Amino acid sequence: MMNKNAYAGLLIVMAILAVLPFVLPNSFYLDLAIRMAINAVIVLGLNLLIGFAGQISLGHAGFLGIGAYASAALPTHFGWHPLLAMGAGAAAAGLLAALVARPIFKLKGHYLAMATLGLGIILSIAIRNEAQWTGGPDGMPVLPLGLFGFELANDRQWYWAIALLLSISVWASLCCSRSACGPPSTSSIRPSDGRCGPCMVPRWRPRWWGWTWSATRFPSSCCRRSSPA
Repeated sequence: MMNKNAYAGLLIVMAILAVLPFVLPNSFYLDLAIRMAINAVIVLGLNLLIGFAGQISLGHAGFLGIGAYASAALPTHFGWHPLLAMGAGAAAAGLLAALVARPIFKLKGHYLAMATLGLGIILSIAIRNEAQWTGGPDGMPVLPLGLFGFELANDRQWYWAIALLLSISVWASLCCSRSACGPPSTSSIRPSDGRCGPCMVPRWRPRWWGWTWSATRFPSSCCRRSSPA
């Protein structure tokens, strides 16, 4: 359960997000605020993994790429709804993270860091080389994001959508970081082996959960701010 200080921090974040678009002088600063909010969602995912779980990763940008290109390629090439494509990208990133986590966690120290770095490089090379689907290094045009006939057509609409996503992400991160038992049990993990927390769960399990959960959170920050293809 979150304490009063945690709720206060969440309310402060929401208050700042609510006031910010009315005090920014022009669209340049609004666009900058949107980009900062997107990166804040990404950092929240890394904070769960590195800050609470104590698990280093130098390759999580690859999971971000999976979500970004899934949300663009599936609607463009296969006619998927953009929200469904974003969900599929998050699921694909989480599944890949779950599959590679156990072998990676068998490594220690610099070998562990190099393994995560290598994973990110492999994903980056794969995305660049599949240019017929991803557009290669130049990227690709994407369809606008819409729901029930409403499309996010300007920066102000995008700001409110990203602000809502950031608020939900902060709340979810607070809940996860204060979980006492069960996944992810992040508040009681240490880098060593053995068992942790009042439930005496194996240390690899919450680290595996933190790795997978943060990888799934990365694609959720992908937005599709573009004009129609």
